[in-house]
Parts: sequence; structure tokens; C-alpha cells
Amino acid sequence: MRYTKCARCPLRAYTKVCRITSYMIDWTKAPMANQNLRIALFMALPLFVSCTSTKVVTHETKGPDPLEVLPEIAVEIRDELRILAKSRDMQARAQLTPAQAKSYQDELFARLPGFEQRITIDTTSRPEDVAKLIATAAGYDFVPPKTQPPVPIVVTMKLVDVTLYEALRALNAKIGKAARLVVHTQPRRVIHFEYATQ
Repeated sequence: MRYTKCARCPLRAYTKVCRITSYMIDWTKAPMANQNLRIALFMALPLFVSCTSTKVVTHETKGPDPLEVLPEIAVEIRDELRILAKSRDMQARAQLTPAQAKSYQDELFARLPGFEQRITIDTTSRPEDVAKLIATAAGYDFVPPKTQPPVPIVVTMKLVDVTLYEALRALNAKIGKAARLVVHTQPRRVIHFEYATQ
């Protein structure tokens, strides 16, 4: 049902029900009602626009330049490859026959720089003492064992005018599997001596 404007009221009031005549009128046609509706729509419009146009902003953190971290990665890869090579070398040496192991030691010690010098040894002492004597003569640093065997090991060395690698090979033959000699030439010359774990 639509209401018409009150024609009976001298005030011409735009109300839903005329206060004077109680005649039903069409309040939606009132100027004030239209103005309020326009204001409400105008105020709601920015809300609709902001909801539809809002973008999700993601903050991306920029990582380091790949060229700057490349040297560090290269060093790590080199170290890992060295460890892998040593592991494979130890596995291969464990599968060698005694003759192959002797040949391997001969070739290894013959290539070591500083071991071409000659020495005379006549002593009965601990094997690490003999290894330290050979290392000092070859110009290598010596790293003593971290642990000692439960029963002390003593070796007798009587060598006359032999090369240092021959002396080291003789010491290696004396200690057998009771200890391990590791010679490093890079980055510095050093000989490690370690007793085998039980």
C-alpha cells in the first residue's frame, strides 16, 4: 500500500501519519527522507570500495647476494669432498692384502716432501716418541695421541743411514694395528699418532 501526501493538513507535513488529520502519507517521497538515504549511501560507498580494492601486501625479505656466499659454499664443499676422499681411502686400505698395503705405504711415504733426508735411529722407547723424532727431522709438527693403551707399547728401532720415509715405514710395520700414523702435508705439515681403540 502506498501513501500519498496529506492534502488535508495545512502544514503539509511529510510524516508517515499526519499529526493533525492522522491521514497516511507516502513518507519515502519526503525531501528529508531522500536526503538521509543519499547521505547513508554516500557514507557506505567508501566501505564497499575499500573492501573490494584492498590488496594483500606481503613483505619479502631479500636474502644475501649469491655471489657473496659462493666462496663460503665452495670452502664447505671442498671440506666435504676431502672428508669423503679420506673415508673412501680408509675403506680401500682396509680391503688391501698385506703386499698391497706395503706397496701403498712405500708409494705414500716416498712422495712425502721432507722425508728424503737420511737418519740413524737406535732406541727402545714408545712408538710415539720415535714418530716425534722422525717428524722433527722431517720438519713436521707432531700431534701426540689423545689416549694411551691399557698396556704400554715399546718398540726397538735400530736403523742406520736410512731415509725418513723408510724409518717411518719401519715404525709403521712395528706398531701394526696397535696404532695409526697419519701424515698431512696441507695446509701444514703434521704427523698425527693415535692408538687404536679397543
